[in-house]
Amino acid sequence: MIKQMGRKALRIKSLLLVLTLTLIVMGCTKSNMKWVNYDETQCADRWEFNINNEKLKENVTSYYKGKGVRIYDIEIYTDHGPETCLECNCKTGRRFHCKVKNGDLSSMKSDGFYE
Repeated sequence: MIKQMGRKALRIKSLLLVLTLTLIVMGCTKSNMKWVNYDETQCADRWEFNINNEKLKENVTSYYKGKGVRIYDIEIYTDHGPETCLECNCKTGRRFHCKVKNGDLSSMKSDGFYE
């Protein structure tokens, strides 16, 4: 009977330890990261253009890697059609959604990203 109670207490302690560590890790990750957005332009972007979203993700990630900024996740989606203008800074309708560390926000914002 005493052995059984000891095992049960050990299981409860182990479960509490795992739960506590999970909450700590989730809390640190959440507060350390930020999602930022960028509206792609016709030709004013700093990285190489590509019609293929996967290759474009690689281009954006490589560009920022060269600047010392790690992009932890990147999504590209189209939320509207392209602007009807011929200027280089006209929007294409594609938007980048990137996850970066809070410490890299200023670098991203200086390139036109926003929260």
